[in-house]
Amino acid sequence: MYQDSFYKSLFKNLNGSGVIFINFIASNTLILEKLLILIRKTFSYITLLDFDNYKNIILITSKKEIPSKQELAQLNLTYNNVFNVNFIDFINRLIYLPVKQ
Repeated sequence: MYQDSFYKSLFKNLNGSGVIFINFIASNTLILEKLLILIRKTFSYITLLDFDNYKNIILITSKKEIPSKQELAQLNLTYNNVFNVNFIDFINRLIYLPVKQ
């Protein structure tokens, strides 16, 4: 997980619309920063969803732009009516890293 080659392999094998979710338990911020730097070398789009004050983090990364909070909230409304599941609390906690240029 801390090897550049791991993320390059994920990128290579991910289709154009694929999304990767990585559940990460951070023992400290330095390790989290190291991981984000590694991922950023390969992926332009990274979003974080934290649980328990950044101790348990879901890293979401993709080759293409991750939908905005507004877009996800609209989808949530649509599917909440169908499946009666509401993800708005999670959507509101998403943190989007600036796009890699």
